[in-house]
Amino acid sequence: MEKVNGLGIASLVMGIVGVLLACLGIGAVFGLIGVILGILGLTVIKDAKKGIAIAGTIVSGVALLIGVGLFITGFGLGLLSDSKTDSGTSGKKDSFASTFMGTSTSEEAEDEGDGSYENNGAFDILERASYKNSIGTTIIVHKVKGKKDVSVSATMLAYDASGNVIGKSTDDIVLTKGENNYFLYRFDGDVSNAKFEVTASTKSDSIMTGTRSAVVMDSYNKSGDDLYLTLKQVGDSIGSFARFKLLFYKGGTIVHTEDGYFSIYAEGLTGKGTTDVAKVWVYGVDYDKVEFIYEP
Repeated sequence: MEKVNGLGIASLVMGIVGVLLACLGIGAVFGLIGVILGILGLTVIKDAKKGIAIAGTIVSGVALLIGVGLFITGFGLGLLSDSKTDSGTSGKKDSFASTFMGTSTSEEAEDEGDGSYENNGAFDILERASYKNSIGTTIIVHKVKGKKDVSVSATMLAYDASGNVIGKSTDDIVLTKGENNYFLYRFDGDVSNAKFEVTASTKSDSIMTGTRSAVVMDSYNKSGDDLYLTLKQVGDSIGSFARFKLLFYKGGTIVHTEDGYFSIYAEGLTGKGTTDVAKVWVYGVDYDKVEFIYEP
């Protein structure tokens, strides 16, 4: 009897995962691992079924090619965009930068943006807050409202008085027009006197699945160190990577954030009209209000 080709099976799994995650930029890694495992399954293991190893190698190779192709295409488009910007060619701006001091003020941007981080065509900044968590990490939160359905990747750099970089934090969010979301930046160490610079760019929602605004929070209550969210599905489907994001307020100021994927915290949401309860640990958080955000 032929043996089960474990390496071949592993190669096939890596290949399938690589294809599914190719658009995230990490599919090529799984594809490469799958190709290696598939080749080993074909050459190293004797008297074992070769078909599964062949299939795994092929699928992994496809994942690797897709991942590499998307990377090269994205890099090329990035160079093209930079070239157009540098040469003064008119066109749609998809990146914006700004330098500012402090993070404790609240403001709302103008309707028409000028291309800066604070005033752009993708979102309005509604509120800013900063605090330190229980382990001393500085958390900076920028609450925004989407002007259109788009994904945004933002990077914040912290500089000391001499102009040296002392911290870097990046966040990617998916915006829905007319609805709130927030950027979350984390910094270790003391950045209370730092100067911050933020750059951000928009990108298409090519991997987004499901319905926007598919889940609402009916109610919430705290019991001990746990927060219970009663959730209801109001859309036809929930995306594979859809998550809830929470803003915790105390006296009108943001003091904490949490987030979680519906596929983990609310598996009971299986169709329009279904409900489930998500349990979130909020030990040590002093708050009097919770804002629920659905991110597709």
